[in-house]
Amino acid sequence: EKGIIFNPPHLPWGKVNLKKSLEDVFKCPVRIEHDAKACALAEWKFGAGRGCKNMIFLTLGTGLGAGIIIDGKIYRGSTGLAGEVGHIRIAEKGPVVYGKAGSWEAFCSGKGIAKLAHFMFPEVFGENVTTKEISEKAFKGDEHAIRVLKESGKYLGLGISILIDIFNPDAVVLGNLSWRLPRFWLDRALEVIEKESLENTRKACRIVRNELKDKLGDIAALIVAESAWKKVKY
Repeated sequence: EKGIIFNPPHLPWGKVNLKKSLEDVFKCPVRIEHDAKACALAEWKFGAGRGCKNMIFLTLGTGLGAGIIIDGKIYRGSTGLAGEVGHIRIAEKGPVVYGKAGSWEAFCSGKGIAKLAHFMFPEVFGENVTTKEISEKAFKGDEHAIRVLKESGKYLGLGISILIDIFNPDAVVLGNLSWRLPRFWLDRALEVIEKESLENTRKACRIVRNELKDKLGDIAALIVAESAWKKVKY
């Protein structure tokens, strides 16, 4: 609420009062919101989560975070940090992201998939390989790239299984990375969810790609602005 950014993993900031800085520049009120939470609201109101009472949105971008909606409200937790699911250790061994080997983000985020490729096949994929390059190779039938994405899909499914068993949501909505990778990545995740999650929670939950696609960030920002203007709390 105060607009202070505390050590975001993908930005070189620490205890930065972004709200005040922007208000000083633009001379207007500013509201700051976590990207996963804002995108969750956008998909819940206008996208794949319409009609859901309980929903989880997974960013699946540079990093991996969750916006969690419970009973029609964003769940923020005691200190506003709820949803940092990418930090969950999901394997004993794996790529290292922010000093932690085997975290969920290291297997399934845009940055993580590139690290996974180098971890699995260092002789094929150098340290500077990108997830875009891996995806392009997979679309062309490259065996190593396909194996990397299937491994990533497996861990995506394992993580989602945990979330749906804990939260019992109506839907888990996936971020834009789900549109940029070959369909078999998501299919592999769905296979794992079928095996790993409880039947009753699984059957109650849809696992879907987001509907707003490239408009998602814009609509999310507008919802945050509207909520500030109308003094609505989600």
